[in-house]
Amino acid sequence: MDGHYILVVDDDAPTLLLIRHLLEDDGFSVQGARDGIEAIEIWDRGLPDLMITDLDIPRLGGAELVNELESRGLGTFPVIVISGQDDFAEVADELSADAIRKPFDSDRLLKMVRSVSAA
Repeated sequence: MDGHYILVVDDDAPTLLLIRHLLEDDGFSVQGARDGIEAIEIWDRGLPDLMITDLDIPRLGGAELVNELESRGLGTFPVIVISGQDDFAEVADELSADAIRKPFDSDRLLKMVRSVSAA
């Protein structure tokens, strides 16, 4: 795919759509998944440059999703955690991920994505 390819995982359809449009309008290629299993299936079709995931998603939570993908010998990869959970920052630290609380500021999320993508 051209440019940076981002996988966004969130079971909340309006949030997924908002993030998708925000990133696509900024020139990123985006694929969305509604749960952890769907995210793995999408991941297997082409490695994204960055994954943005909610922690509280069905069929494999966000932390479990990151751990599963890392266990495949991929090492660490860029992840941004978005969540409304009280302990989201601690979980993100354990995953070596950037984190942003829901509801999030669109400009802040976009700045985070640009920063991670530029690295």
